[in-house]
Amino acid sequence: MSPFGPLIAGGSTGGLALPDLEPEAVARRFVAVWDGLQALWLVDPSFDLGDEILASFR
Repeated sequence: MSPFGPLIAGGSTGGLALPDLEPEAVARRFVAVWDGLQALWLVDPSFDLGDEILASFR
C-alpha cells in the first residue's frame, strides 16, 4: 500500500475528495505527476512547481 493511500481515503471520508475515488490509484497518479513535473522543472525552473501540482489535481 502506498503511504498516500490513507491520506486520500481520509480526504474522501472528510469530504475533501470524491467518495468514489480509488485511493491507491490516485496515489499512483499523484506520484507520477509529481515525478514528471519535477523532472521538467529541473530542466526549466521558470514555472511554479507547486502551482502545477495543485492544478493537476483540481
